[in-house]
Amino acid sequence: MDDEVQRFFDSIKFSSDAFIGTTVKKVIFNRASKVYNVVLTCPNIIDKQSVDALFLACKNKIKGKSDCYVTLEYENIDEDILNVYLNELITSFYIDKPSLSKIHINYEDGIAKIVTHFSIESKIIESDLPKIKSLFKMYGLNIDVQICLDDKEAQKIKEEIEKENEEPVVKVKENPMIMGAHVEGEPTKLIDINEEAKNIIFEVYIFGMETIERQGKKGAFYINNLKVSDKTDSYLMKIVKFDKDENDNIMGRLKVGSWIRVFGSVKMDDYLHSFIIEPRSIEKIASKDVTISDNAEVKRVELHAHTMMSQMDGVTKVDLAKHTNELVTNAINMGYRGVAITDHNGCQGFPIAYQLIKAHNKNIEDPTKHFKGLYGTELTLVDDVVHIVKDPIDAPLKTSTFVVFDTETTGFNASSGDVMIEIGAVKIEDGVITDRFDEFINPGFHIPDNITALTEISDDMVSSADTEENVTKRFLEWTGDLPMVAHNAKFDISFIEMAMKKYNLGKFTNAVIDTLELSRSLDRGFARHSLSALVKRYNVPFDEESHHRADYDAEGTALVFNKMISKLENEKIYNVNELQNLVSKEELFKFGRTYHFNAIAKDRVGLKNLFKIITIFLFCILSIHQTYADEFDEVEPKFSCIYEDFKLDPELNNSKLLQVDVYKDAVNLIVYYKDSAGKTKTYNLEDDCGQDLTECEEIWDKPGVVLNLVANKDNFYESLKRHISEKKDNKLKETLIVLEGHKF
Repeated sequence: MDDEVQRFFDSIKFSSDAFIGTTVKKVIFNRASKVYNVVLTCPNIIDKQSVDALFLACKNKIKGKSDCYVTLEYENIDEDILNVYLNELITSFYIDKPSLSKIHINYEDGIAKIVTHFSIESKIIESDLPKIKSLFKMYGLNIDVQICLDDKEAQKIKEEIEKENEEPVVKVKENPMIMGAHVEGEPTKLIDINEEAKNIIFEVYIFGMETIERQGKKGAFYINNLKVSDKTDSYLMKIVKFDKDENDNIMGRLKVGSWIRVFGSVKMDDYLHSFIIEPRSIEKIASKDVTISDNAEVKRVELHAHTMMSQMDGVTKVDLAKHTNELVTNAINMGYRGVAITDHNGCQGFPIAYQLIKAHNKNIEDPTKHFKGLYGTELTLVDDVVHIVKDPIDAPLKTSTFVVFDTETTGFNASSGDVMIEIGAVKIEDGVITDRFDEFINPGFHIPDNITALTEISDDMVSSADTEENVTKRFLEWTGDLPMVAHNAKFDISFIEMAMKKYNLGKFTNAVIDTLELSRSLDRGFARHSLSALVKRYNVPFDEESHHRADYDAEGTALVFNKMISKLENEKIYNVNELQNLVSKEELFKFGRTYHFNAIAKDRVGLKNLFKIITIFLFCILSIHQTYADEFDEVEPKFSCIYEDFKLDPELNNSKLLQVDVYKDAVNLIVYYKDSAGKTKTYNLEDDCGQDLTECEEIWDKPGVVLNLVANKDNFYESLKRHISEKKDNKLKETLIVLEGHKF
């Protein structure tokens, strides 16, 4: 809390956490009345109870001597919170007048509209208007106030009185038959139609209609084409009528979305050259649409959902003409509290979603039961490091001894219970294999059949083998601190590291070269980089039938790696620690792995900045280059837009800083991603720990905002940390969320 505010609060014996971030704008002393007016500036609206407590504390006087009162001003006003606040104030103002209990306030376009239902109410409020404005101003709300008469309530009471005096009206039940007569029988599914048929029954719904007027020898006739489906297949149903009144009567009772029972024939249409339905009778029936409901006590909040505005990656319909959005409508109908719209690199689905949510919430008086729309987007982050080597060391490629290894496992995920069933490795120096390691591992459970089919390792083959713990120990002792090589090393390393973690075998620190990433960087003209492709490319003898056995794959990888070393010499790369230089900084985006992440706007400020970010991703890169990282203190925190070779690429490079003017705006976005266990997480500089965002309250209430999208650049982090420490820039610290969980 600001020191001046704290001193003032102490002088009037007041304390409250609600005023964190509040500052003293000015103090006005009235010499005539000898009263101090303390003007406080608050970042957000303070709740009424805390303000009332402050007003009451002012009666204690400053140090018990000087009279004072407080004037509040707000920097940011959230309209939803303001609506609740204004209604709370007006309710307290008329607490002694129960006849005015139904009036309420709607805040729109900067005006607080007091809605009344009777003219007598309007007259009472009109006389009280100066007092109401004064009340609002006292609570820091210096806004215009208008009276708006909504006589719907009065009209409703009048209609109820008139209804009681009316004679009961007998409703005539509508005849369900639209054409022809009802025919008994079981309906046929459209998918079962494979030839012409007569006297057949269908139960279908209409999803499209058109009427075409044609002129014949005897005058006009009408061709009606109805698109129908029973959700197993779809057909065209054709109705031809020569009388306009009859045609209008039939078509006037048929609507898109209606379910009907049809008796008729299936014929080949000579013009369309496909089967059509010719009806003899049409009857309205109850809808057969299955209503999906979620009966869970605590409803889920979907944080990652696409509409059809995500090209080729979304199936929920958005119809601009009909103003419909299936994602929002279905979530509301299923009783959800909210849903996030996170289309790829875009926000075209927002306007209709906003209007639908606003219309839905308008009829719900309790704001806590309002449906919440989360507006976000799914963007792509490009890793600015090609991971050819893990933990690179100073070792010559030509003369060093390398351990080339491979593992066979019971599955593909070390963190979800899969284990190793074989470790195979060879030591190679200057093209010569000098030693071998190969051991089976007994997993302690049945090896899945698909793994046996792939590796030809059966339960019988590992029944007498040692445990994963002992085999891993022996392999690590055999390896020592030698640099290692593997194809798709990330996979094999994950199982070695998991075994070391499970059995407390220490930390895996060996340098590991990945021949998969090395091939992608070295052999750029080739599309395939599998081990099978590499042995053919480098003319290494390899038997595909023995493929997917650890010892054989390790030897094949070793021989390929030896030939790669010769090719690397042509690129003037002779040392393990030089492999990362194989790809220039200008070409990193071609080889770096891409990751999807979602950014969700926390409030209106965040929404505005989300629009900015989408624009940046689609049309240019907002960045401060890594070369400036060590000079961070001298970088002016302003928008800087750099077009890179005029490439309109929506992928942002990690090493570039996405920066918004931190001294003016908070970006107010929540960024989340999936961890290795599949949990949704965010990483906060202030907390230094992952936060579980599976509960919707946490999504909506977290104070985190996004300033930077950066990863794995130690010199940048050190510079930023120094900047925060030297400048004591707490605002910057509080408004930073970092992807990849880099700790300060």
